[in-house]
Amino acid sequence: MKESGLYFLRCPKTWRAFLRLAVVSTTALALLACDDSTPARSVESETRLENGQSSIDPYLRQYPELATIAPRHLDIGDSTRVYNMTPLEIDGDVLATLASRAAELQEGGVLLSNISYNNQTFDVKFVPLSAVQKTVVLRDLQAPRPSWNESTHETLIQFDDQGIPSATSLVTYEGDRSNVSWGMATEICQQTLRSAVRGTTQDVGLLELVGQNGKEAVCNSFGMAYQAKVEGKSYADYLQMTAGRGIPTSIGDLPVLQFPENFYNSLPPSFIR
Repeated sequence: MKESGLYFLRCPKTWRAFLRLAVVSTTALALLACDDSTPARSVESETRLENGQSSIDPYLRQYPELATIAPRHLDIGDSTRVYNMTPLEIDGDVLATLASRAAELQEGGVLLSNISYNNQTFDVKFVPLSAVQKTVVLRDLQAPRPSWNESTHETLIQFDDQGIPSATSLVTYEGDRSNVSWGMATEICQQTLRSAVRGTTQDVGLLELVGQNGKEAVCNSFGMAYQAKVEGKSYADYLQMTAGRGIPTSIGDLPVLQFPENFYNSLPPSFIR
């Protein structure tokens, strides 16, 4: 199977409770969540019309619950908007650097090799997720959830009729800066990368499943590394913290990736001022 043509994104799984693992919901080519949860409500039902034009912020199309709240936001680059519904002060430059570090994960070739599942082996690498629009919502426990959200941290990736993706991420602040650092890094990674799977099988569903879980392992590994950096851990302490740890997935535990020292040292400080 040619890896260049096999790009997959993950859907929610029942094991997402593990250490508040961030998960990503996807659609095939329709604007519906791919699990059994309630699909996102139509934007039109939440929109006020002014002079015949929709007044909803286009970055909130997948989060209409915020349409009338208008939380403060900052823009990162040309396509990413971050909404802040918490008392925290955040640094947009740090988040931009974090996204750049996540993008570098696609440059190293195969990140997960020889994944064994269903009596077969697979390799997973990553390519850019060229989303035309990326939204990050940093919320506290009092803020409304989007209808598609089921967990503390989650990303929804949807495709338009031309197959062009957009991404909306929810990161929840529960008073723990360390955990929210992990969540933010993981979701930014989910918005940045797309898995490409290589295997001998022609079973598209199986390839998708491996890609979904492979991306989950890599992005949570990235989140762990950023969490350790924010906590001021040395590289040796980071290696000790992650040694032998696994991330449970629906295809079995996948190992936590330990990134090279130069990559770890390049991670930015806390995005919270």
